[in-house]
Amino acid sequence: LCWWHERVDGVNTKRHDGGPWAVDAFLTAITNLRFIQSFKTFAASASFRDTIVFGERMTYEALMATFLATVRRHAGLDLGAGRVVMGRPVRFAGGNPDEALAMTRYRDAAARGGVAEPDFSVLRFEKQGNRRLARPLGHAGIGIAGDTFDYRFIDRIVSPRLGKGTDYLSFGKSLTIPGHFYANFARWNQLSMMKANGDLKELRSLARSAVAREALERFIEIVEYDLGFALYRAVSTAKRDLSTHEATDFVFADGGVDIRAHITRADFESWIADDVARIRETLDAALARAAVSAGRIDKVFLTGGTSLIPAIRRLFADRFGEDRLVSGDQFESIAAGLALIGREEDFADWTVQ
Repeated sequence: LCWWHERVDGVNTKRHDGGPWAVDAFLTAITNLRFIQSFKTFAASASFRDTIVFGERMTYEALMATFLATVRRHAGLDLGAGRVVMGRPVRFAGGNPDEALAMTRYRDAAARGGVAEPDFSVLRFEKQGNRRLARPLGHAGIGIAGDTFDYRFIDRIVSPRLGKGTDYLSFGKSLTIPGHFYANFARWNQLSMMKANGDLKELRSLARSAVAREALERFIEIVEYDLGFALYRAVSTAKRDLSTHEATDFVFADGGVDIRAHITRADFESWIADDVARIRETLDAALARAAVSAGRIDKVFLTGGTSLIPAIRRLFADRFGEDRLVSGDQFESIAAGLALIGREEDFADWTVQ
């Protein structure tokens, strides 16, 4: 989601957009704006109450309703004219997710005018007359995906070149630059918030006494000139290259920041090894809850961009066999599946009450 101001008939008007159009607005903006990324990860968080957007306090429900309104507008749909099928995660993300709170927020947003993917679900398909039914047997989920892997990449390649792990002088003592500044890379849009929460001011102060002053100044430039999105696009390009090649050259050059490194697939897989292990444990949990062994699984459908990472695909190939893996449109199959469910006359079997 992205909000900005523009002059309309001489009046300063607040505008907003969502999805790829929000990204376009962010990239072409010549004025102040507010960009929010992956807000669905806060659906089950009781600690997230609201956020301020140009002086307006917006709850989670308001954010989701705003996003769904942009979907309706761009698709030319009247969501009030028929049924709306909304997806939800089988397990909401977060350290202590509140399932009931998340579903209340989903319903409230839908009531205002109007989504997420499952992690692992074990289903049995059965024939009943002329119908084929899908019976859920078990599920499990974990909040690890593309954003996590991007952060591992940045933490190993980018952050050290921006001063992470280096020292600064304070009253004659040598102290390490606080790590919380670099934790903002876990969500690139958080970098822009550093200008408002005082972090950027503190970074400038630290840079004056930093041992690696030039590195801190590169970090400051990324924040000051909103280069976070461009940085993450460079990371995504390198990550995508490593899905089809054994090595690639990472290049991020924007403004006065120039970071380059040669990365091998083995490097990247070592950085995400712990995450892959946790995904494996979650997969095992889904099978255990379904009381089904890996050998009884006939087909494994992989979806989402993360499934394109060789280490992730290898996890499933090792467990089930390459011949059982099925891939389709990794980026749109969830939405396509929801649309097919919506065409059913009776989709009670797919509904979470």
